[in-house]
Order: sequence, then structure tokens, then C-alpha cells
Amino acid sequence: MDAIPSEQTVQDARSAARLSLSQQPLIQLSYSLTRCGMYVVTSPEADWLMVTGYTQTAARMTAMVAFQRVSIWCGVGVRLPPAD
Repeated sequence: MDAIPSEQTVQDARSAARLSLSQQPLIQLSYSLTRCGMYVVTSPEADWLMVTGYTQTAARMTAMVAFQRVSIWCGVGVRLPPAD
């Protein structure tokens, strides 16, 4: 069995991210507090997102940076809900 070329993998990942983000222009974030006191941020609209932070604000900022990087990479703008 031949391996999938890395260029094809990157193109597939970019296409999947573009499709996911274009279908949900407003991204909802979910916060969970772990036993060790860190916040974990996930999103039902972006199954690739899972970031952590020592505070909810730090975790949100890390998530915002991740969304910016991915949206620039795949050429789709996204919006996050306003901070609580």
C-alpha cells in the first residue's frame, strides 16, 4: 500500500478546516475545569480545538490565537462570541 503524499494530507486538512469554519461563522467555546485547576477549551464547531490555560481568560486567548491561525491558513474568517 502506498503512503499518501504529505502535500495531499495538507490539502485535505485545509479543505476540511475551510468547510468546517465556513459552515459556522460564529464559533462557540466550551470551558471545562480539570482536577488540577486548569481550564480546557473545546468547541463543538471545531473538533480540532483543545487548548488549556491556568485561567479561563488565558485559555480563551489561546483559543482565539488558534482560530486566527487556522482561519488565515485556510482563508476563512471566523468570529468568536464576546467575552462573558
